[in-house]
Amino acid sequence: MNTACPKTITARLVADSRPCRFVCEQGFTLVELIAVMVVIGILAVVAVPRIFDTQGFQSRGFHDGTMGALRLAQKHAIAERRAVCVAFAANAVSLTMRSAANDTACAYAVGAGEVGLGPGGAAYRIESQGGVGFAALPSSFLFLPSGAASAASVIQIPGETLINVEAETGYVHSP
Repeated sequence: MNTACPKTITARLVADSRPCRFVCEQGFTLVELIAVMVVIGILAVVAVPRIFDTQGFQSRGFHDGTMGALRLAQKHAIAERRAVCVAFAANAVSLTMRSAANDTACAYAVGAGEVGLGPGGAAYRIESQGGVGFAALPSSFLFLPSGAASAASVIQIPGETLINVEAETGYVHSP
């Protein structure tokens, strides 16, 4: 006689007219159910508020987008051998370049005619989402054809690390 229970948690002997019959008890104990409920409760208290708070994600995205735009501006200045102007609004960064090497006005769109840059011939622009902006409005500056910046700049987005632009080299980094 086979007395093994498939998926056995516990087995108990049932007293009835047949000798040595085993019945499988399946399910969870009360202690196991309470332990699972406690773990779910702890996760709900800790994880759920972080999932629904998107401010941190938007802030980090704007920080990374701003750094990327500044690096792009420097690379375009070197590649095109023309100055690239970086202008800031309360929650946006826009890039334009001079139409000629000796021109003084930045009226030409960065990446005009290139796929993914300056759509429709407009200035390349990064805008924040969800009300994220700069802690203090940074001053506009240029990336010169050599790649150097016209002035050193420190850019701060609330809740994120600073973005530094070195004047001598144009190096864009976060400390």
